[in-house]
Amino acid sequence: MSKALPRGIRNNNPMNLKDFGIDWNGLVGNDGKGMCVFDKPENGLRAGMKDLVNDYKKKGFDTVEKLMAEFAPPSDKNPTSAYAAFVARRLGVAIDGRINLTEPDMLVSFAKAIVAFENGRAPSTHPADWYPTQAYGRAAQSALGLITKPL
Repeated sequence: MSKALPRGIRNNNPMNLKDFGIDWNGLVGNDGKGMCVFDKPENGLRAGMKDLVNDYKKKGFDTVEKLMAEFAPPSDKNPTSAYAAFVARRLGVAIDGRINLTEPDMLVSFAKAIVAFENGRAPSTHPADWYPTQAYGRAAQSALGLITKPL
């Protein structure tokens, strides 16, 4: 894959998950700089969505602000406030308004916003996003446990 593409796209890890030793579906290693590398984009999307859903369900993080503070903390030198504001704008919600990440459409929209922030605008060879909506949908269904077959 071309080095000109963003790291998240090259690594099939479009949400740029760090490698913390979690045995994600489709994980094939890391890139030597601490980021996960997946066998295909759907597994990278699934892992990022699963991470968000776990924070939502287990930690009770039910706003963009809380989720992004966990997903992209300032302690990791992330522009967390700007990132959260970007995601909230893309979702059309208040940064501190409650959201439901167990709704597949909300999870897909949330993930698309993260992918856009992490990787920038997709080149013109990609009509609207880095990946087709169906790839996001399959990843969300798997992350929510609504399908169990491998992606």
